[in-house]
Amino acid sequence: MIRSGYSAVAGRRFLHTTKVNQDFFSWFAKKKQETKVKAKPVQEVMEAVEQGKVDSLEETTSAKVKLELIPDNFIGITKLELKKQREKELFETIEINKWLSDDKVKSLESLNRIIAEASKNAGIDSAEGAFTDIQSRFAFAKSLQIKTGYIIPDYELTILKSPSDIQRYFIDNIFSGKLARYKSSEPDAIHLTQDTYSAPNVRVVDNSVPVRERKQKLKTLLKTVRDLEEEQTRRVLEEARNS
Repeated sequence: MIRSGYSAVAGRRFLHTTKVNQDFFSWFAKKKQETKVKAKPVQEVMEAVEQGKVDSLEETTSAKVKLELIPDNFIGITKLELKKQREKELFETIEINKWLSDDKVKSLESLNRIIAEASKNAGIDSAEGAFTDIQSRFAFAKSLQIKTGYIIPDYELTILKSPSDIQRYFIDNIFSGKLARYKSSEPDAIHLTQDTYSAPNVRVVDNSVPVRERKQKLKTLLKTVRDLEEEQTRRVLEEARNS
């Protein structure tokens, strides 16, 4: 018979106790009795530092000198303010090339003189002469817009074939006051029709049709397409069945 090598050990449990505090609420009274250092005004603190009245680090600790967390008590500027300041400086130093004249052409005589100069610069013999290539058209349009103070739409520059056509464009659209009625901030005030553009590759969709009518038309078109697809599918199945 083998005897076990383990001996029985009696378990002990030690209890620790402390003295009962009969005056527990005295802790709150003690916290209330602590003296609170009143925060000094910022200007007074700055003057004391400048005059050398603050001699030790102990006197400048947050326990005695407390500053409010307001923008006036911070030195320097934030990253956002620094970014705005740099952007403002860059914008002020940028030289903007104002190629368009501030003086708008107002009379037909001035327009004819400008057209004659632009035609000469573009290498065109007369106002009745047509543009020979894209370079002459571009040179004429650039010179004309700079001196007249008006920007001509690319569409008009594309379809107008000669300086005389551009002269008629100024008379019909600018001198008549037609373009002055339109504002870029109010695009809904511009009503375009198919008669506005004479080019064959430009199609203006009429949006004056009521919404109900447009939805009904779309529904009819979708039904027609669906019927055609079903008819084609039926024809293919019949051909496959008969083959």
